[in-house]
Amino acid sequence: LYDILTFRANGTDLRVFAKGMRQPWQFAFQPGSNAPFVTDLGQDSGAKNPPDFVLHVHHGDNYGFPTCNHTVAANCQGFTKPFRSFGPHTDLMGIAVHRGTLYMTSFLGKGGKGPGGEVFTLKLNSHTLKPLVTGFVAPTVGLGLHHGYIYIGELTGQVYRVKI
Repeated sequence: LYDILTFRANGTDLRVFAKGMRQPWQFAFQPGSNAPFVTDLGQDSGAKNPPDFVLHVHHGDNYGFPTCNHTVAANCQGFTKPFRSFGPHTDLMGIAVHRGTLYMTSFLGKGGKGPGGEVFTLKLNSHTLKPLVTGFVAPTVGLGLHHGYIYIGELTGQVYRVKI
């Protein structure tokens, strides 16, 4: 519970890679790295305005959930800090990485206020989400990059291809 696990293809050698994530959703690897970028959704109930995150997970990391949900700073001392934090219900879900930029889907758009989903970019050396494509109903099924295009899968069953 709250962990990322690793094991061999035959199911043996089950180990905890990292722990303490509330809801790791999707992940993407930068070429040449074994440390995935992971979208992690904040706590839905029992906490006031918990943020959402992008984590850059390394073997042995402990993000502290459920003790730490990033609403009380003192509860998070000694735990691994998120790569980037975002407002409550930003709902960053799908994620891909290409040439120093993260591409992420947001179920309700920036700030979780709707009216619909968006795809954002985030330079790895920045804290600012920039909209790339807007107006989706729910772009959370998948996100992929291939030959200069981003593919956005929507819960409506449609897949969009956008030149980046």
